[in-house]
Amino acid sequence: MEKFVGGKTDYTESALRKLLGKEWQDIVNDLTTIGVLSKRKSLDETIYQIPFVCRKGLDLTQGRVN
Repeated sequence: MEKFVGGKTDYTESALRKLLGKEWQDIVNDLTTIGVLSKRKSLDETIYQIPFVCRKGLDLTQGRVN
């Protein structure tokens, strides 16, 4: 969770891979299961969003990291 502090609200899979490292998919699955991330399809890519309820506590700004 600390890696998201001060970041953006939306992340592509490649951005999460860079941010979280080699085990990124397992971490994303865990964060999705507990509700810290939500997954949605956008045209030809998958976007992960941090829900509104978590944004203020993580000091996030609106936007996407590609």
